Amino acid sequence: MTEVRAVFDPQTNKIYLFADQALDANDAVMTALHEKTHLGLRKAFGAKLDPLLDDIFKNVSPKRRADMQKIADQYNLDVGRQEDRRVMAEELLAHMAEHDVSDGIVNRAIAFIRKLLRDMGFVQEFNDNDIRAMI
Repeated sequence: MTEVRAVFDPQTNKIYLFADQALDANDAVMTALHEKTHLGLRKAFGAKLDPLLDDIFKNVSPKRRADMQKIADQYNLDVGRQEDRRVMAEELLAHMAEHDVSDGIVNRAIAFIRKLLRDMGFVQEFNDNDIRAMI
């Protein structure tokens, strides 16, 4: 089983990096940046992300469901808890965007975040890559 290198606590908006689990300094930096992305999304959109995360959890393909189960096992998450399901969906989304996986999940997230940005008054056109970088 993979050891957890860092976690983002959405309750406190803090990132905890477990340096002894990092492969090297670069791995520690990349891990911190991954967690910082969660912090940025939560700070920017907060609970407005919940419908997207709930939809991702509910409608993933069997292959992605297996990926989310691995995330649940890795982070000791309880599928019965709504907040844990959202963490699983957010982790899956972040991983897919980070690794440039072309999938309906990422495309739905891009459209969802684009709408949130417009609703927040941003009239600038954000292309898919701009939003993928935010994810």
